[in-house]
Amino acid sequence: MSSTPFWTDTDNEPPLPTGLANILTEVADLDKQTDKLKAEMKRIVARRSRLEEMAVEEMASSGLDGVKAAGRSWRVEIDHHLSVPMDRRDDALEACRQMGLDTDVLTQVNTARLKALLKEAATEAGRDTRRPFAEGTALDGIVGEYVVSKLRHRTS
Repeated sequence: MSSTPFWTDTDNEPPLPTGLANILTEVADLDKQTDKLKAEMKRIVARRSRLEEMAVEEMASSGLDGVKAAGRSWRVEIDHHLSVPMDRRDDALEACRQMGLDTDVLTQVNTARLKALLKEAATEAGRDTRRPFAEGTALDGIVGEYVVSKLRHRTS
């Protein structure tokens, strides 16, 4: 099986290796480089997060709606995230009805749970789990699903 990279930058990148051993060696080397970069990224993100907290506190305590600094306009935005555990879904829907909210727009399929159930059913049925889990079921053609093969490794 041959593949073509999605991008090529022949001016800055060495030629791609040939031979499976050389390819896998380079994959392992790139994994090491990626791990180092991830650690650096984690450090940078943590520092930025702390600085952001400090800026929000300062803007809130000073009563500022916005600030222009470092070539940007800064403001504080309040963002809310909600989740409803499955065992409290009916209670949440009833509470929404009592509040006069349209509960028709609140009922959705939990796709992560559905995927887990389909995977379990495919495994129990002895189907090839490299194929889409919904294939051959009543959900075939109803749910969108695609399968991507990726090279993974485990350190020994």
